[in-house]
Amino acid sequence: MFEMRPATGDDIGPVADLIRARAAWMREREIEGWDGWHENADMLAGQAGISDIPAWVLVHTATATIAGVTSVFENTPSLGWPDEAERAESALFLATTGLRPRRWCTGFPR
Repeated sequence: MFEMRPATGDDIGPVADLIRARAAWMREREIEGWDGWHENADMLAGQAGISDIPAWVLVHTATATIAGVTSVFENTPSLGWPDEAERAESALFLATTGLRPRRWCTGFPR
């Protein structure tokens, strides 16, 4: 079972580890952008617990392992929704979302 909760300052280290694990997974598969994730892991993880940045973590409850991280914004950017009427509709926008590769997740259901 998993639960979502707001990220805290205590999550910075585990979130940075998750981001680096995802970057390594991407690098092994020659997926573009891995180096940006790797280079920015500490900066992205440092957003945990900052009140102006709505970072959330997905936690595997049985192991207390952080399995994912995302930022949840209430304002829709014009990047994906150029129509002003669409942006005015109530929606949540997820950004900088990353999940831990399953092979690094001990104790997770397969």
